[in-house]
Amino acid sequence: MTTIPSSGAVRRSAIRARIDEKVRSGNAILIGGAPNGLIARAQIASGVDILTTYNIAAFRADGHASLLGYLPYGDANAITMELGRRILPTLNAQVPLLGGVGAADPYRDLRAHLTALSDMGFSGVINTPTAGVYTGEFRSELEAQGIGYAREVELCRVADQLDLFSAAYAFTPGDAAQLAEAGADLIIAHLGTTGGSEDHSAAVASAITATIAIQQAAVQVNPDAYVIVHGGPLEEPATVREVLSKTAAVGFLGGSGIDRLPVVAAVRATVAELGGLRLGPDAVRR
Repeated sequence: MTTIPSSGAVRRSAIRARIDEKVRSGNAILIGGAPNGLIARAQIASGVDILTTYNIAAFRADGHASLLGYLPYGDANAITMELGRRILPTLNAQVPLLGGVGAADPYRDLRAHLTALSDMGFSGVINTPTAGVYTGEFRSELEAQGIGYAREVELCRVADQLDLFSAAYAFTPGDAAQLAEAGADLIIAHLGTTGGSEDHSAAVASAITATIAIQQAAVQVNPDAYVIVHGGPLEEPATVREVLSKTAAVGFLGGSGIDRLPVVAAVRATVAELGGLRLGPDAVRR
């Protein structure tokens, strides 16, 4: 194994030790998305375990749909590196930051790119944007052309070789098995677009079933594999708590559920309260 140096990054062994400690104590792992230093620092102050940043977070922070991160607007890997340049100085190595990697980028060698991320201070990687969101003929064509999900499995394999921490989205039990074999440190059961279902009860039941299947597939390959959950109906803590209580998942990754929905709700509530302020009698002009 070739271990690469890092500039202020939290080492893979330290991250894994933190995860092991929390799981042994019965506490869930919490990973948050950070589109900027302000949101990152707020999460650190509240006890987040791991932070991530990626091109999708940048679009979301600008008020756009997350799905723009999967369309050909901007260089996903360059956006992540720019976000890292802005966010990393605010962290002071208190919490590891994972950088989103578009693994199929034809202009970046995976090993060289991961080395560059580590040199910047990133502690690891996550497969964002991911080809896993695509289905049907388009997904089949991506795989046939060698630019699909298989590249993301390879991303985890290279990260393992470089002793970099990796977290990766799995959409099916088959994905989970591949990631476990490739050495991914955390497998994330991707349960769909956050808040993408109108039938909440049915969505929660489906999320539980999918999580169980993904977790079982992962541990069949690696008995020590850790699975966490993300997306779908997991918009608020109560729903996350329910899914965790009924599965063997050990944590939650919140993208919109941390960096968008609660932020928007807090700003709306504050502005509504301030907007209703009344003037004192001495300020009213008659």
